[in-house]
Amino acid sequence: MKITKLVVPVAGLGTRFLPVTKAVPKAMMPILDKPVIHYILENALMSGIKEVCIILNHNQDMIRDYLSHNPKLETVLLSEGKDHLVQSVNRLIDQLDITYIYQEEPKGSGHAILLAKDFVGKDPFMVMYGDSFFLGTHPVLLDMERAYNEYNAHIIGASEVEYQDVNKYGMLIMDEREEDRILGVVEKPALRETPSLLACNGLYIFKPTIFKELEKINKDHKECLLTDMLYRMMKKEEFYLGKTDCFFYDIGYMHGYVKATSDAYKVLK
Repeated sequence: MKITKLVVPVAGLGTRFLPVTKAVPKAMMPILDKPVIHYILENALMSGIKEVCIILNHNQDMIRDYLSHNPKLETVLLSEGKDHLVQSVNRLIDQLDITYIYQEEPKGSGHAILLAKDFVGKDPFMVMYGDSFFLGTHPVLLDMERAYNEYNAHIIGASEVEYQDVNKYGMLIMDEREEDRILGVVEKPALRETPSLLACNGLYIFKPTIFKELEKINKDHKECLLTDMLYRMMKKEEFYLGKTDCFFYDIGYMHGYVKATSDAYKVLK
């Protein structure tokens, strides 16, 4: 089955990168000559996805401006014979159908995805967080789609991390009897309590059945977290691992952002 829709939650405040994120959304932080959101949408386009929903807050209109036509700039570039630059700038705008939804208050990652319920409809959909960056020889979202078609289940993308970093991520509990089946997620465990070295890397494929659970959590709690939904849904439905050879960078942290920029320069330039 072809996955055709991608949800990109970017409404977080980016507090780890203050003061710059007071004015510049984290998804607009540059890796070389493109902001992070550009790489995410390029990944979607190369994976055959044409419909994207971006969940943002009201201080992030810079994202919408970036993903809109700039007639003055285009006129100047065309007058100088730089048609290729116009095409480069506008390819995402012209080929993707982008929906914007505002998260009015910071109620958590699960609430952000819940806002995309009407956009998603009745088909499985992908999620890619705005602080995940991948380098590889192919679009990482194709690896997720391949896993979905193999297992016909919810898919959680994961990457192996260093032991000393497990307390930064949701760490997966794997089924020892069935390869790639996920039994649970432990959020930011103490080093000695981590169930594995496999960390959630911000990639998911969900069936729309998750929305009922998200609605319950959103109704009963002030904050609606994705990990709470995963904990509940794993008791009812199957979740499997989305493997990838693409290298994962957590650019929500300064170290990951600097390393992503350095490695991207070596690979892409």
